[in-house]
Amino acid sequence: MAAAALDGGPIALLGLASSLLAAVDPRSDDPPDPDATRAQLVEALSADPLEEATALLAAVAALSGDDVLGRRVARLAVDHGHALPAWLDGIAATVPSAHAVELVDPFGDMSEFVVGATLPDGQPLSAVVSVDHNAGSVAVDGFLVPESVDVVVDAGLGSADEGDLLARPLAPADARARISEAISHGLLVVPAPETESWPSARPSVEWLVGLLPGGGRGA
Repeated sequence: MAAAALDGGPIALLGLASSLLAAVDPRSDDPPDPDATRAQLVEALSADPLEEATALLAAVAALSGDDVLGRRVARLAVDHGHALPAWLDGIAATVPSAHAVELVDPFGDMSEFVVGATLPDGQPLSAVVSVDHNAGSVAVDGFLVPESVDVVVDAGLGSADEGDLLARPLAPADARARISEAISHGLLVVPAPETESWPSARPSVEWLVGLLPGGGRGA
């Protein structure tokens, strides 16, 4: 699985790392499973001598914002003679997009926030987060796509009937605040929102959203 994800590029590898982190996220279970922790995940991957395990561990470090783990992975890569993909090796230099967009239905029931970033090798990434305002502005779905914000927005508008979606430019800081609020609200909902991509994509979405400037206004 890790080998296929490594060959599949950023979306595949970050997606696998995200799903593993979501599985050991104590916020997902009440009470948390003592046999499923991030420390145990890290140790299992660290003990695997294969290149794809090292790459997956690097992705886990990046998504979790763990600089100490990142330095540990760098040493592991050198020790094992593993060459990480350029986009992953320099992922700390990922640059957030200068604009964000909210796609909203005319009645204001649902929003889709689209925010983006560019990896060090020039590959674009966007996070799409669906928020249900009728349920209390709760994040009910989210995922990463290998496209820029403008491409994602154009695709969304193109797939909807005329007038069904409105595109509203949004300051990245405000997008960060509103998405973060919606994710926090979702953690309080019982049962928690669940789709084919959510909450497995939540760590990767939170990583990309966390690249945006802070200090924005929430909903």
